[in-house]
Amino acid sequence: MRRTLLLALLCGGGAALVGCGASTEQTPASAPPLVSDGAEVDEEEDEPPGPAPAARTWLAALPEAGVLSYTVQSPVTPSDDETVASPEGMPEGMPEGMEMAVQMVVQQRVVRGQSVAIRLAPVGTPTPDTPVYPQWLIGSPDGLRALEEHAAFTTPGFVPIDHEGRVVTEAASSEVWRVESEWLRADRLASGREAAVGWTLLERVGAVDAPLHADRCVRLQREDGSLVTTMLICADHGMVERRVARDGVETQRWSLTAVSEPRP
Repeated sequence: MRRTLLLALLCGGGAALVGCGASTEQTPASAPPLVSDGAEVDEEEDEPPGPAPAARTWLAALPEAGVLSYTVQSPVTPSDDETVASPEGMPEGMPEGMEMAVQMVVQQRVVRGQSVAIRLAPVGTPTPDTPVYPQWLIGSPDGLRALEEHAAFTTPGFVPIDHEGRVVTEAASSEVWRVESEWLRADRLASGREAAVGWTLLERVGAVDAPLHADRCVRLQREDGSLVTTMLICADHGMVERRVARDGVETQRWSLTAVSEPRP
């Protein structure tokens, strides 16, 4: 049986921005920061204002033009009459014992209001004849979310947040997973059945040191019949690890091993 690897990480776009608003008069301190679509910064300011606290909280370890390096492993191959499901664009049906490297580049980093949006794009193609798609991550005051690939995201200039940092309508309806901000709070319970796009909060982890150091992490879980998927999501890196098991046997694992700084 031919097995393919479909990558569209973590598991852009084409509509005009929704809800783009600006006050009729702004002081230099309240002028919007420079963003990738050309929003203006008050020229009289010595420096553009820094991002709001929520924008600094999410995805801080992913600079524009930085490269995320993932190791993808498939310890066990599914039987010929089934394939490993790949919700949210993860790989499926890799040969047993296979290990490969996959890289994603931070193609765009946009800060607006209290939100940040990052567009990840694949570097090359992991295997011949394999579709590879870009993907958006959004960090906002209410949490961190990943968007499913959508035709509306393919038009040049699309950004999934408006000038006030609000998630635009077409992006809000395309979530594949979400981490609520309150799940990272120390006074929250370490586990619970709080649903977010089909996922539940398995535990709050805090910081991890492997496969790389990351802070403010949670582990999510999703069950699809005999298939159980767990993800380690960290506020500063996004998806750090993802494991897929069928009938208790691990069939697939993604591990973020490094994030390289952009070249000068």
